[in-house]
Amino acid sequence: MPTLLRQPQTFFSENIRILDPIHAHRYLQDYGDEEMLQVRKFWQAYASRKDLIDFGSRRTKIRYSFDNVTKRYFRQVIGGRKQAVPLHYIKLDVTRFASNVCQGQRELVQLLINSRADVQEWYDSATRFMKYTYRAAFDVARGSSVPMSVEEEKEFLRVTEEEVGKLNLYAKRLAAGDVPVDGRLLNAACSLGKRINRLFENWKLWDMQRSGFMQARRRLTVAEHCRDSESRYGCVELARKGFQSIWTITPIGGATCWDGCLCEMEYR
Repeated sequence: MPTLLRQPQTFFSENIRILDPIHAHRYLQDYGDEEMLQVRKFWQAYASRKDLIDFGSRRTKIRYSFDNVTKRYFRQVIGGRKQAVPLHYIKLDVTRFASNVCQGQRELVQLLINSRADVQEWYDSATRFMKYTYRAAFDVARGSSVPMSVEEEKEFLRVTEEEVGKLNLYAKRLAAGDVPVDGRLLNAACSLGKRINRLFENWKLWDMQRSGFMQARRRLTVAEHCRDSESRYGCVELARKGFQSIWTITPIGGATCWDGCLCEMEYR
């Protein structure tokens, strides 16, 4: 596992010190050269297409780039022609990355289950893991490893602070003894990685909205997909709707399967 840098600043709440909104904002906003090196290392440790994170880099034999007008990815081997890479292929790498991050988060909580770490140590490690892996996924989604624009950083912080807030609620329940320290924790930890699929797709949705695309549709991938439930639409039924207004389409994570969704979005 790559290095987990910098203990996040915390405050005391019940039996655990968690990031309050102010400290979470500061912590998730801190991406200096050292931090970005760790983002790159985390992507390379858990992704298959390891060079993908190095957009425009001259250090790598294979170079990836992203056209922000057409929203297309490209791949070029030094000395060769630039070739388009379908978004579906990029998403496959993100899906593999999410699955491997799931396993990494499971390994962290396994230490807690086996009494080799306490709740505080697990929380600190899980939070740092989220910081690096989520930023890597967002950089792949936006097709760039350069610093975010003001608008991008605002959206990034809104989303990641919301995710840390969810972790905080769960961690406080765990510290208070309201959550059994057993195998069920493994599924909860795994979700911290699996939700990367949702974060990636919904960043794309946000970017397409601000870029002037008018319609979107849900595409089913080679996976088992959910059906309508009493409270939520299923992916199968949502995909049948075809192209809809980009402003009203149900985002990934909004269907019956929640963060387990493996659907993709298509835009026009």
